Amino acid sequence: MILDIIRKCENIVSHYVYINRMYGLQDEEYRLSRLFIDDNAQVYSISAFNKGHLKQWLLTNSDVHDYAEDMDDISLPKLKYLEFVLRFSKLYLEPSDSDFCISIVTYNPKPIHLSTLQSCQPNQYCFELLHSSPSTAYALSHRLLNILIRHQMLRCYLKSPEEDSSHIDLLCAFMYRETVYLARRGFFVRDMFLEHIAICAMRGYEEFHRRNWFNKVLSWINDEGCIQENPNCEYNTTSLLLKRNAGDEVMRKKLRRELRNELLKECHDHPMALVMIVLAHGIRYAVHYMSEVTYPLI
Repeated sequence: MILDIIRKCENIVSHYVYINRMYGLQDEEYRLSRLFIDDNAQVYSISAFNKGHLKQWLLTNSDVHDYAEDMDDISLPKLKYLEFVLRFSKLYLEPSDSDFCISIVTYNPKPIHLSTLQSCQPNQYCFELLHSSPSTAYALSHRLLNILIRHQMLRCYLKSPEEDSSHIDLLCAFMYRETVYLARRGFFVRDMFLEHIAICAMRGYEEFHRRNWFNKVLSWINDEGCIQENPNCEYNTTSLLLKRNAGDEVMRKKLRRELRNELLKECHDHPMALVMIVLAHGIRYAVHYMSEVTYPLI
C-alpha cells in the first residue's frame, strides 16, 4: 500500500510538471514543481535521530524574537500569537517572498555528489530575508523551510555547512518552544503546530517525536480521514481580520463568507498535507526504535 501511494505521488508530480512545462523556468510555480522530481538528494540527506542538538538554544535568548520567554511560561495571550500568525511586516518573511526564494533554488546546479555540500547560488535579497529578525509563526517555519530545501534538495549551503547547520538548530529550537507553547495552550492553532513538527522532525530532533503529540494529531482525524483546523482558531482569526477591516463592509462580508465555508469543510487542505508528513515521522521513529528492541525467544 505504501509503495502504491509513493507511485501515485510520483505520477502526480510528473504530471504537474508536464502540464506546466510550457511556462518554462521564468514561471515561479513551474520552478517550484521541478524541485520535487528527483528525490535522491532528499533521501540521502535525511538526518539521523539525535538528542541534545537543540539544548544550547532551548533555555537561552537570541534575536530570533522577543516573545520566547512569554511562550515558555505560557503567559503570551492566544490572540497575541494569532496576530503573529496573521501579521507580516517588512522584517517578517512574506508568503510571496518565501515562494520566490524557494523557487529560485532550482537555478542551483545539481550536486556533483550527494555526500558533499556546495555553495548555493548567491541571492542577496533572499539571503537577507532568511537571516533577518524577528521570526515567529509562519515567518519562522518558512525561513527554515527555505534553508532545508537548499540543504536537502540541492545539497547546498548559504553561509557554510557548519553555520547553516547551527542556524537550522537555532530555528528549530525556537520552533520547538512555540510548539510546546501551542500544546500547553490547548493546540489552538493546529496548522502551526503541525507545520513546526513536520519541518523540524526531518532533521531527526527527538524533541519533536513525542508519543502524546502523535496521539493528539490522530485524535483530530475523523472517520473519513479528514482533519479540520481548530474552530476557535477560525473564529478568532476572522475576528481579528474583521477589526482590521472595520471600515470596509465588502471585505467584512467576504471574511464572514469565508469563515462559513471553512467551518463547513471536513477536509482542510494544508493541515491534511501536514498530517501525512507528521504521521510519517511518527512511523519512521517507531520503526527505528522497534528495530533496536530485542524480543525474547518463545
